[in-house]
Amino acid sequence: MGQNCMIALKELGYTNVKCIDAGQDSRKLASELCSMSSDLIVFNAMQGGYSEYGALSGLLDCLRIPYTHSGVMTTALQADKEVSKKVASAAGLKVAESVEFNCLLDDIEQFRHHPIVTEGAYVLKPISNGTSYGVHLFQKGILPPAELFSASNWHYGDRLMLERFIVGREFTCAVLLDKMIGLCEV
Repeated sequence: MGQNCMIALKELGYTNVKCIDAGQDSRKLASELCSMSSDLIVFNAMQGGYSEYGALSGLLDCLRIPYTHSGVMTTALQADKEVSKKVASAAGLKVAESVEFNCLLDDIEQFRHHPIVTEGAYVLKPISNGTSYGVHLFQKGILPPAELFSASNWHYGDRLMLERFIVGREFTCAVLLDKMIGLCEV
């Protein structure tokens, strides 16, 4: 995604555009950012990782480098699906029934008789790993295979959510301040 954004910015006439692979080494990233010109603005085109958890925003704030994207609090809140659901519910929005568990500590078998699993299709997803990374849909009564959570197969953290599946279309909406600026069906 970053490469495509860089190409688009260059096509729009921006000349000093560089794509940085932020990876997971924050010290290396901070060093690279500090070595750049003082008029640097970061166009954040990362998805997942510490861009989505608020860490990148926090680093840029500490370095006093302006950037696109939401700030630390907004980014961190949206990255944790469980917290996001609590905030949305407190604001009066309807949210799907869900239960959180830890795939390292909890046995998935304990959910075999949970209403979310027995009453219909459900979604199993990491609590903090992007919108669709690691998302699995299961039919009524079917438990995920144990090997799904093996170290070689599961790379999305230990906190998971079992969530009742809601049939329908899914949309994402970009909002700037109090104005909707884009709507897209996922």
